[in-house]
Amino acid sequence: MKFDRNTVLGFVVLAGLFFGYFYFTNKQQSAEAKAQQAKEDSIKLANKPLQDSLDKIRDSVTKKEITGIFKDTLKGTEQLVTLQNELIKVTFSSKGGQPRKVELKKYKGQDSNQVKLAGTDFDKLSYTINTGKGANEASAQTSDLFFSKIDSSSKDGNKTIAFTLQAADSSGSYITHEYTLKPNDYMIDFNVKMNGANTLLTQGTMNLSWQYAAAQQESDISYEKQNTQVGYVKDGSFDYHTIGRRSSKNFDETVNWVGIRQRFFFTILVAKNNFTSGRIEWNDNLPDSAMTVVQSTANLKLQVPAGTPSIVPFSIYYGPS
Repeated sequence: MKFDRNTVLGFVVLAGLFFGYFYFTNKQQSAEAKAQQAKEDSIKLANKPLQDSLDKIRDSVTKKEITGIFKDTLKGTEQLVTLQNELIKVTFSSKGGQPRKVELKKYKGQDSNQVKLAGTDFDKLSYTINTGKGANEASAQTSDLFFSKIDSSSKDGNKTIAFTLQAADSSGSYITHEYTLKPNDYMIDFNVKMNGANTLLTQGTMNLSWQYAAAQQESDISYEKQNTQVGYVKDGSFDYHTIGRRSSKNFDETVNWVGIRQRFFFTILVAKNNFTSGRIEWNDNLPDSAMTVVQSTANLKLQVPAGTPSIVPFSIYYGPS
């Protein structure tokens, strides 16, 4: 088939018209899309301060619902306070009223500084409390709350620090964490004092969670893991498990204490009136760069005696094994 010059020219002109049409149409659609996007962005930008304000209000309301009678205790400034004797220096935090860091004065680590225990963000000592009643029923973890009232005292060489969480209503409820360090002793006496335990705890049961990360103390972490155990005393008998051979232990009977024993150092949580039951889990599958031999979490139950206040006696040992 042959095409004359005019036919070819017609096809070229027609193709140009098609290309031109599609070009200008796409350009117009693109401009309209950009204009629409700019409009949507402007609306979002205008609404952002309002949304941020609503989020802050909602967050504030939620926090007050969670803390209930202990309102405003979710916010505060962390205060650090120390107790020390000839052997040990313990730094406590007002957030949770709990130990924050421990240093053993008679022992040097690989960096030639004092051996440090329980000094990571993982380390935690906490339990659940009820913070509201009826329609406002809620609960919170003590480790999340700021114990703003701090008292210290000394008697016969014993040094005591007490952190108190005071209810904001007229119930008179309060919680005090009291720690006492005696001369030349690695053991810390720890008393939980509760006014209103019958409402703060469900059925008088304290559900305690103790998290502990055993820091690397030796140059060969693999060898150190082989010689690290989870130990405990149940029904008056001591038992232990090397951390690499299993990863948990259930307690269906009374337990006096649980702890992590490295070759040279031991950390133990003691319930003087015994834990009624519980479970401890641990994980040693951690990268060497973490410089942590094992992380353990013990979830333990114990009955809180009636009283005004009710007193739950513990001890915590940080020291040589």
